Amino acid sequence: MSPLVVLGALGTLVSTITILPHVRHATRTKQPGGSPVAWVMGVTGSTIWLVYGVASGDLLVAAPGLVTIPCGALLAIWSLRGRRDAQVEQTVESVEPAPSFVPDEWLAAGYGSGDTLEMPAVA
Repeated sequence: MSPLVVLGALGTLVSTITILPHVRHATRTKQPGGSPVAWVMGVTGSTIWLVYGVASGDLLVAAPGLVTIPCGALLAIWSLRGRRDAQVEQTVESVEPAPSFVPDEWLAAGYGSGDTLEMPAVA
């Protein structure tokens, strides 16, 4: 085996392993880090390299995709769902109650919103 192939294999191994701390962090904290767009771009790039490696018959080029594609897809989906859930929570928290248009006299008399009474005459 030539030194160039060994160097390529080492580079492939190191670059493939870099995704594993992200997966570990996400499973420990129950929150994926990073941008969903970045994860989708990473999965897309890994898929392209996998297809290229298979088509050219180069296992060193194709092999990382077997790890990075499933891990990146998991983190992309997870971060998208987490972002959507956070937006829903933020929306629910930011909704203010509608202002009441019931006259104070009616509220003092015990009539609440939704009761049907004629508006008092304006003098």
